[in-house]
Amino acid sequence: GMLKRILLHLSIVSLISIGTCTSASASASTTTGKPHSTVQTLTEKNFDEALNDPANGLWLLKFYAPWCGHCKKLAPTLDAMASYISGKFAIGKIDCTNSASMSICKSPKFNIRGYPTLKIYKDGHFFDYSGKRDADSMIDFMEKMSLPSVSLIHSYEDFKEKFLLKEEDGGGGDNGGNGNTNGVVFVAFDPNGKEEDTVPKETATAAATQNSADVTTVEKILVSTPFLQIYGQTARILQSTSTFALLHPKHKSEVTNFFASDSLSTSMSTSKSASTKWDEKMLDGPLLLRIEQDTTEPILYSGDPLSSNSVLVWIKENYMPLVTHLEGHNFRTVTSIGKALLIGITYPQDQSENDDTGHDETTNSFIQGLRHLAQYGPESITKKYKFAQMNGKKFGSFLKKFNISYTSTFPQILVLNVQNRTYYQNETITNVHDFIEGISNGTILEQEQADNSNNGGIMDAFLDSMPYSAIMVLALAGLLVWITMSILNDDDDYEYDNDGGKKNRLVLTEEQLKQLKESRKENKAKNKSLKEE
Repeated sequence: GMLKRILLHLSIVSLISIGTCTSASASASTTTGKPHSTVQTLTEKNFDEALNDPANGLWLLKFYAPWCGHCKKLAPTLDAMASYISGKFAIGKIDCTNSASMSICKSPKFNIRGYPTLKIYKDGHFFDYSGKRDADSMIDFMEKMSLPSVSLIHSYEDFKEKFLLKEEDGGGGDNGGNGNTNGVVFVAFDPNGKEEDTVPKETATAAATQNSADVTTVEKILVSTPFLQIYGQTARILQSTSTFALLHPKHKSEVTNFFASDSLSTSMSTSKSASTKWDEKMLDGPLLLRIEQDTTEPILYSGDPLSSNSVLVWIKENYMPLVTHLEGHNFRTVTSIGKALLIGITYPQDQSENDDTGHDETTNSFIQGLRHLAQYGPESITKKYKFAQMNGKKFGSFLKKFNISYTSTFPQILVLNVQNRTYYQNETITNVHDFIEGISNGTILEQEQADNSNNGGIMDAFLDSMPYSAIMVLALAGLLVWITMSILNDDDDYEYDNDGGKKNRLVLTEEQLKQLKESRKENKAKNKSLKEE
């Protein structure tokens, strides 16, 4: 519980303070048949055998290069985690510069393009890990992956308790409670479902295949109808990015509560541009809903329920929040979907740079307007833009590249086309409909990013916040190094390509590098003086 987590963090601090790295404590050879308690060194020779070991069915894999700075910073965290999570999941590392393991990294199966890259292995499938890289976030995520991919619910109240009321970040963020990582949950219901007596081995969890008594009720139901089989298979494939629930077939009367509740209205949307009223006939067939924290209506899947590809594609298109909170760890994922980013930039009124709460009434109305447009706007808008929200205080340095500063009027709007390296910005237009219209009629002109500007720039914002962190941990000077490294480590400020060169996620000019070094020197000097005091 909590005590074990505290001991884990103390262990990480200890490893960092003495300069221990994974290479010193990782297992040089991998044994099978028992849970691992150290980071395992995986090579071409033992890779398949290790991953197929029944005693270690879930893996967190780190693809790295010895010279990579962020790989080194991540090493003590993984070292400390290995013993803490022994029996739940195993941790392996693959050195992509070593001839004994280089072929793994070059495999099209993994598509390793930068270091460190983290992947998850479960039940024969590999998944990308794009979350935060602190111990708590990684452990929470892996514990979610160790559970069945679908959670059974018995009522709408049960659903709220498990998925909506335990959001640790106020809903819609990136570290929600109960394994709900982004505030979006998919809920399935099939009135023809039932608890089957047997579950095919290929559909059961790893625990279930070892002991038939461990086959859960939800797994028995998921094999009972063609639609539920498709839903269960899709959930296993997308478990790393999405959250899935199943309403028990015997609770048919509860379905209407998902549309007539205190938080969801009595109509639902079959798409982001059309609305369908509740119909009792919907109870006769399978239903698939997308429900998001702090939104007014669920979105209904209106495609063929027996088309596995259609179900898969629909969930992939809808797993992100309607308005995604942009952070360093999810920036690359959000920008990779191929749409231009329409970013609502807010400026919290309280003193916390890391808190997206504390907004005034105007800003709250602005955020709700973004959500409404994202869900109900015309397809000419929703198919073109991905809506997002950014904390203007936290990412001030990044926003300066687009002529948005602390002195600007907030909220602001920024449209960023990462692929084309262009953007639209006009601080005098803060209404999102007027802004989009301005782009269409040429009132707001397209601008090119500077040659040395790109879709990163987030490191500057974190460096700006470092002095505040140092002051806050003055009483815990021994933890200062750990906190500073965690801040930098969470957001992958730099990535490296396979040849050792820095990728263009962050490309700094010589002048920027000079300023960065000077900033670090100043921070070290301040930290030293604080300790001496």
